Amino acid sequence: MKKYILTVLKIVISLGLLAYLINLADPEKILMTLNQVWYGGGVIYLLAGTSLFVLSLYVLSFRWQVLITAYGLKIETAKLFKFYMIGLFFNNFLPTGIGGDVLRIYNLVQQSGNRTVGFVSVLTERLIGILSTLVLAIIALLVLPEVANREILLLITSGMMFLLIGFFIVAMNEKLSAPLERWSSRISAFRLGERVQKFLDSIRFYADGKTIYLKVLLISTLSQTFIILMTYSLAKAIDLDIDLGFMFLVVPITFLLSMLPSINGIGVRDGGYVVLLAGVGVTKAAALSLSFLTVIIPMLISIYGGILFMIQKRGARHTEVKIDEKIV
Repeated sequence: MKKYILTVLKIVISLGLLAYLINLADPEKILMTLNQVWYGGGVIYLLAGTSLFVLSLYVLSFRWQVLITAYGLKIETAKLFKFYMIGLFFNNFLPTGIGGDVLRIYNLVQQSGNRTVGFVSVLTERLIGILSTLVLAIIALLVLPEVANREILLLITSGMMFLLIGFFIVAMNEKLSAPLERWSSRISAFRLGERVQKFLDSIRFYADGKTIYLKVLLISTLSQTFIILMTYSLAKAIDLDIDLGFMFLVVPITFLLSMLPSINGIGVRDGGYVVLLAGVGVTKAAALSLSFLTVIIPMLISIYGGILFMIQKRGARHTEVKIDEKIV
């Protein structure tokens, strides 16, 4: 019941914030801006942005493959891409992208029979993906000549990055992570202690691979770059003149905002676009239009993931798709 109430609350907050922003920007101006795609020759840019998004997903699938291959599992990138597409479909309905991750874990467990690899590979790539996003945001903040609230943004992103790096350093060292292991071992609910131990073991396991973290970080950065280029193309589609370099700040920051409690980042990400793009003279209506496109394109592509899910469900016949707490 509590979980249901929290989900409803997230939906209300997300939609409420979105409605406020739309009203603030003027719905008519937003529609006029979006019309640029069809009547202003922006279709080519729209198609380019769509292609870049699909390419970024394929790169992420390869990143996932690198992590599971280290555990000795051999699954082709195309199969993992299918799992990513299904996860993308469920991201439309479940909070902060976690639903998609759970579906990916489930599908990998079904494919490999290895619960540990399913859990730790998805969680590890998620954390390293966040790290690469933070690195790009910090570089952009340091390089770009004029950024509103630069000091505050730099403080927040740097703090998050050092916390994440610190976590990996602690996790890789058995002596440093011992207190965390002792504390978590006392918690039997949801098998938390066992799961924490498995995750710490996996981080140390990957660390033994020497270069695997660097490789995954570089792949994550490549994927994030494709997303940035996608957003830049969508901005061109609605005739926005925004410097590509500035997009290396906007996209990572709004991605981080979308991780706040919400439904698929709706509302909080849009607010990020409005605030950040205002610094380079973009109107609220134009900023919201761009934000809408960055949501609409993945949603449309995710329909294919929904079709794949239905085919998979039919193929499984009587096997119900249920994610229980014992998945890891």
